[in-house]
Amino acid sequence: SSLALPAKADDLRRKAVLDLNRLEEVVSAKPSCSWSTNSPAPRRIAGLDWRGSKVEAFDVARQFIDEYPGLFLGSSSQLVFDEVDSSEGRRWIHFRQSWRGLEVLGSRTTVTVNEHGAVIGVTNDIYDLRGLDSAPGTELITPKRAFEIAGESVRTGAANSERSELLVRKVVLADPNKAVIAYRVLVPTTPLEKIVVLLDASTGKVVQVRNEAIR
Repeated sequence: SSLALPAKADDLRRKAVLDLNRLEEVVSAKPSCSWSTNSPAPRRIAGLDWRGSKVEAFDVARQFIDEYPGLFLGSSSQLVFDEVDSSEGRRWIHFRQSWRGLEVLGSRTTVTVNEHGAVIGVTNDIYDLRGLDSAPGTELITPKRAFEIAGESVRTGAANSERSELLVRKVVLADPNKAVIAYRVLVPTTPLEKIVVLLDASTGKVVQVRNEAIR
Protein backbone atom coordinates (compact mmCIF):
# COMPACT_ATOMS: atom_id res chain seq x y z
CA SER A 1 0.00 0.00 0.00
CA SER A 2 1.21 3.51 -0.79
CA LEU A 3 2.39 5.89 1.90
CA ALA A 4 -0.14 8.64 2.51
CA LEU A 5 0.96 12.24 2.33
CA PRO A 6 0.81 14.27 5.56
CA ALA A 7 -2.06 16.75 5.52
CA LYS A 8 0.29 19.74 5.46
CA ALA A 9 3.17 18.24 3.50
CA ASP A 10 5.38 20.79 1.79
CA ASP A 11 6.74 20.35 -1.72
CA LEU A 12 9.93 18.53 -0.72
CA ARG A 13 8.16 16.10 1.61
CA ARG A 14 5.54 15.50 -1.08
CA LYS A 15 8.25 14.63 -3.63
CA ALA A 16 9.91 12.31 -1.11
CA VAL A 17 6.67 10.44 -0.46
CA LEU A 18 5.88 10.14 -4.16
CA ASP A 19 9.35 8.75 -4.92
CA LEU A 20 9.10 6.33 -2.01
CA ASN A 21 5.80 5.08 -3.40
CA ARG A 22 7.40 4.68 -6.84
CA LEU A 23 10.23 2.74 -5.24
CA GLU A 24 7.82 0.37 -3.50
CA GLU A 25 6.39 -0.58 -6.88
CA VAL A 26 9.69 -2.00 -8.15
CA VAL A 27 11.12 -3.76 -5.09
CA SER A 28 10.10 -7.18 -3.87
CA ALA A 29 9.15 -6.17 -0.33
CA LYS A 30 7.86 -2.96 1.19
CA PRO A 31 10.83 -1.06 2.65
CA SER A 32 10.77 0.42 6.13
CA CYS A 33 11.24 4.16 6.39
CA SER A 34 11.85 6.60 9.23
CA TRP A 35 11.57 10.36 8.93
CA SER A 36 13.59 13.17 10.45
CA THR A 37 11.92 16.07 12.22
CA ASN A 38 14.69 18.31 10.86
CA SER A 39 14.38 17.60 7.13
CA PRO A 40 11.72 16.71 4.56
CA ALA A 41 13.97 13.86 3.37
CA PRO A 42 13.61 10.39 4.91
CA ARG A 43 16.20 9.75 7.62
CA ARG A 44 16.54 6.03 6.95
CA ILE A 45 15.25 3.52 4.38
CA ALA A 46 15.87 -0.18 4.98
CA GLY A 47 14.72 -3.48 3.54
CA LEU A 48 15.44 -2.57 -0.06
CA ASP A 49 16.54 -4.81 -2.90
CA TRP A 50 16.74 -2.30 -5.75
CA ARG A 51 18.69 -3.20 -8.85
CA GLY A 52 19.59 -0.77 -11.58
CA SER A 53 21.41 -1.21 -14.85
CA LYS A 54 24.87 -0.36 -13.49
CA VAL A 55 27.50 -2.77 -12.20
CA GLU A 56 30.01 -0.86 -10.07
CA ALA A 57 28.79 0.03 -6.57
CA PHE A 58 29.39 3.76 -7.00
CA ASP A 59 27.51 3.82 -10.31
CA VAL A 60 24.64 1.86 -8.76
CA ALA A 61 24.40 4.35 -5.88
CA ARG A 62 24.52 7.34 -8.22
CA GLN A 63 21.87 5.81 -10.48
CA PHE A 64 19.60 5.24 -7.48
CA ILE A 65 19.97 8.86 -6.36
CA ASP A 66 19.26 10.11 -9.88
CA GLU A 67 16.24 7.81 -10.23
CA TYR A 68 14.65 8.88 -6.92
CA PRO A 69 15.74 12.49 -6.32
CA GLY A 70 12.76 13.17 -4.08
CA LEU A 71 14.39 11.02 -1.39
CA PHE A 72 17.35 13.43 -1.39
CA LEU A 73 15.63 16.82 -1.19
CA GLY A 74 14.77 16.80 -4.86
CA SER A 75 18.19 17.38 -6.38
CA SER A 76 20.91 14.80 -6.79
CA SER A 77 23.28 17.60 -7.81
CA GLN A 78 23.37 18.64 -4.14
CA LEU A 79 25.20 15.44 -3.27
CA VAL A 80 28.96 15.26 -3.82
CA PHE A 81 30.87 12.00 -3.56
CA ASP A 82 32.90 11.70 -0.37
CA GLU A 83 34.27 8.19 0.22
CA VAL A 84 33.58 4.45 0.10
CA ASP A 85 33.71 1.92 2.93
CA SER A 86 33.56 -1.81 2.32
CA SER A 87 33.26 -5.04 4.27
CA GLU A 88 32.47 -8.61 3.22
CA GLY A 89 31.32 -7.58 -0.24
CA ARG A 90 29.14 -4.68 0.86
CA ARG A 91 29.89 -1.11 -0.10
CA TRP A 92 28.81 2.02 1.73
CA ILE A 93 28.92 4.92 -0.72
CA HIS A 94 29.10 8.21 1.17
CA PHE A 95 28.10 11.60 -0.20
CA ARG A 96 28.10 15.03 1.39
CA GLN A 97 25.64 17.80 0.71
CA SER A 98 26.68 20.99 -1.02
CA TRP A 99 24.92 24.30 -1.57
CA ARG A 100 26.02 26.46 -4.51
CA GLY A 101 29.40 24.79 -4.38
CA LEU A 102 29.88 25.11 -0.61
CA GLU A 103 30.18 22.10 1.68
CA VAL A 104 27.36 21.71 4.22
CA LEU A 105 29.16 20.79 7.42
CA GLY A 106 27.88 17.69 9.20
CA SER A 107 25.88 16.46 6.22
CA ARG A 108 26.07 12.92 4.87
CA THR A 109 24.07 10.56 2.69
CA THR A 110 25.05 6.89 2.59
CA VAL A 111 23.79 4.38 0.03
CA THR A 112 24.47 0.74 0.91
CA VAL A 113 25.09 -1.63 -1.99
CA ASN A 114 25.35 -5.38 -1.33
CA GLU A 115 27.65 -7.96 -2.91
CA HIS A 116 25.08 -8.59 -5.66
CA GLY A 117 25.02 -4.96 -6.78
CA ALA A 118 21.65 -4.09 -5.22
CA VAL A 119 20.85 -1.05 -3.12
CA ILE A 120 19.66 -2.35 0.24
CA GLY A 121 19.53 0.79 2.36
CA VAL A 122 19.90 4.56 2.61
CA THR A 123 20.64 6.94 5.46
CA ASN A 124 20.30 10.70 5.17
CA ASP A 125 21.67 13.54 7.27
CA ILE A 126 20.88 16.37 4.88
CA TYR A 127 19.34 19.76 5.46
CA ASP A 128 16.54 21.80 3.96
CA LEU A 129 18.39 24.95 2.90
CA ARG A 130 15.54 26.81 1.23
CA GLY A 131 15.70 29.46 3.94
CA LEU A 132 19.31 30.26 3.19
CA ASP A 133 18.85 33.61 1.50
CA SER A 134 22.42 34.94 1.35
CA ALA A 135 24.58 33.94 -1.61
CA PRO A 136 28.32 33.25 -1.72
CA GLY A 137 30.22 36.45 -2.40
CA THR A 138 27.86 38.79 -0.54
CA GLU A 139 29.19 38.25 2.98
CA LEU A 140 30.25 41.26 4.99
CA ILE A 141 33.29 39.62 6.61
CA THR A 142 36.34 39.01 4.42
CA PRO A 143 38.40 35.82 4.73
CA LYS A 144 41.30 37.88 6.11
CA ARG A 145 39.10 39.43 8.78
CA ALA A 146 37.65 36.00 9.57
CA PHE A 147 41.16 34.72 10.22
CA GLU A 148 41.88 37.66 12.52
CA ILE A 149 38.69 37.13 14.49
CA ALA A 150 39.41 33.41 14.82
CA GLY A 151 42.94 34.12 16.11
CA GLU A 152 41.58 36.59 18.62
CA SER A 153 38.96 34.12 19.83
CA VAL A 154 41.60 31.60 20.88
CA ARG A 155 44.09 34.27 21.99
CA THR A 156 46.93 33.39 19.65
CA GLY A 157 49.18 35.37 17.35
CA ALA A 158 47.64 33.62 14.37
CA ALA A 159 46.25 36.84 12.94
CA ASN A 160 49.69 37.70 11.63
CA SER A 161 50.12 34.50 9.65
CA GLU A 162 51.05 35.03 6.00
CA ARG A 163 49.26 31.77 5.15
CA SER A 164 45.84 32.91 6.35
CA GLU A 165 44.22 32.50 2.92
CA LEU A 166 45.15 28.79 2.97
CA LEU A 167 43.53 28.23 6.36
CA VAL A 168 40.09 29.78 5.72
CA ARG A 169 37.29 28.29 3.66
CA LYS A 170 33.66 29.18 3.23
CA VAL A 171 31.06 26.58 4.20
CA VAL A 172 27.40 26.24 5.11
CA LEU A 173 26.72 25.70 8.79
CA ALA A 174 23.29 24.16 9.26
CA ASP A 175 21.20 23.08 12.21
CA PRO A 176 17.49 22.18 12.52
CA ASN A 177 16.54 25.83 13.02
CA LYS A 178 18.82 27.87 10.79
CA ALA A 179 21.54 27.67 8.15
CA VAL A 180 24.17 30.34 7.62
CA ILE A 181 27.16 30.96 5.38
CA ALA A 182 30.16 30.55 7.63
CA TYR A 183 33.92 30.52 7.60
CA ARG A 184 35.81 27.48 8.82
CA VAL A 185 39.16 28.71 10.06
CA LEU A 186 42.07 26.49 11.02
CA VAL A 187 44.08 28.43 13.60
CA PRO A 188 47.79 27.57 13.93
CA THR A 189 48.57 26.83 17.57
CA THR A 190 50.69 23.84 18.55
CA PRO A 191 51.58 20.61 16.69
CA LEU A 192 49.33 18.66 19.07
CA GLU A 193 46.28 20.78 18.41
CA LYS A 194 44.03 21.42 15.43
CA ILE A 195 41.92 24.35 16.54
CA VAL A 196 39.02 25.07 14.19
CA VAL A 197 36.85 28.16 14.58
CA LEU A 198 33.48 28.47 12.87
CA LEU A 199 32.11 31.97 12.50
CA ASP A 200 29.16 33.59 10.80
CA ALA A 201 30.35 35.14 7.52
CA SER A 202 27.82 37.96 7.71
CA THR A 203 28.33 39.09 11.31
CA GLY A 204 31.73 37.74 12.31
CA LYS A 205 30.18 36.10 15.39
CA VAL A 206 32.09 33.04 16.56
CA VAL A 207 29.69 30.11 16.50
CA GLN A 208 31.96 27.29 17.62
CA VAL A 209 35.55 26.55 18.61
CA ARG A 210 36.76 22.96 18.63
CA ASN A 211 39.94 20.92 18.66
CA GLU A 212 39.86 18.42 15.78
CA ALA A 213 43.21 16.80 16.62
CA ILE A 214 43.09 13.00 16.72
CA ARG A 215 43.96 11.84 20.24
